[in-house]
Parts: sequence; C-alpha cells; structure tokens
Amino acid sequence: MGLTAALWSIPSLASERAVLTGAVINMSGGTREASETFTLFLDHLTPDAAYDILVQSYRDKGEEGLQNAVWDLKPLGQIQIGHHIGTPLAVARASVEGGKRVLRILTDRAMEYYEVTHDLRTTEYPFSYLEITLDDKGLGAGNLIPVAKVAFKKNGDMDVTNYTALPFTLTHIKQEPEKGN
Repeated sequence: MGLTAALWSIPSLASERAVLTGAVINMSGGTREASETFTLFLDHLTPDAAYDILVQSYRDKGEEGLQNAVWDLKPLGQIQIGHHIGTPLAVARASVEGGKRVLRILTDRAMEYYEVTHDLRTTEYPFSYLEITLDDKGLGAGNLIPVAKVAFKKNGDMDVTNYTALPFTLTHIKQEPEKGN
C-alpha cells in the first residue's frame, strides 16, 4: 500500500476506493441558489508521471494542450451531484497541510449547447475544480469551482481561475467506510 494511502486513507492503488459524501451549496445569487447532495468516488490518485505530462502539455501547447492531455487520461473516479449523471474525475492530487488531508481534483466540464454555439466566454473555462480538506476522522469541507480555467505555476502547482462570482461550498463532507469497487 502506498504511503499516502497507509497514512491518510486516500487511495493510491487501483484496488482501493474512497467514497466521500456531502452537500454542495451554491450561494452565488440569481435564480440558481440551491443545495444538493454529492457523492465522490475516488479509485486512485493521479500518478506523478501522468501529472508531469499534464504540466508539460500546458507548457508546450497552453490551455488547448492541457485540455487534450486531460481528455487522454483514464478517469480516476467520478462525482455525482444530486440525481445527475456522474462527471469523471480527470486529476486527483493529495497532500497534507496543517495536519489535514487536502484533495485537489480537476474534472472536464460538460458545456451547455448554448455556450458553445454562441461562443460565450465561459467556453474559455473548460474545467471544474474541487478542493476538499479532511481531518483525521474523514470529516471536512471544501469548495467547488464549477467553471474554471487552469494554468500551472513554475513549481507545477495548479493555478485555478474561477469564472463564477463565488465558488460553491462543499460542506458536511464525510469519508464513507470502504465498501469495495
């Protein structure tokens, strides 16, 4: 078992699976203020070699290179919000910060037909991004940026730009006991 999985119960091998549940709250205003439950299934983390390819694709070919590289990745799991079809997870990284586990997850965003056919500015934000912080009991909170643009800093960390007024709040997150795949 990998070090990350052994110490922090975040899967690093394909045979492991983490299941997180919680609520998503959209407080950005307008007519779409709402809350929904979510379930996140994470089968494994992005290997360093695959992450390095994403960083290099961005450096070589910009946002389009990154988007193409993300499309080539095998999904790491999925997030399902409410009763909607799940969205595949493209990138999942874990770290320990201040004694807590931090998950950073990138997904390819499904764009609305109207966005694409009317060449809206939102099409320049092809990703969704989640950041979740969990304590040692598997409880936590986080944020979801539903319409995001991603770049990479010189050190390889993701630099995420939010298109919406506010990120969605992820709350009452709980890591469920492993039930297998």
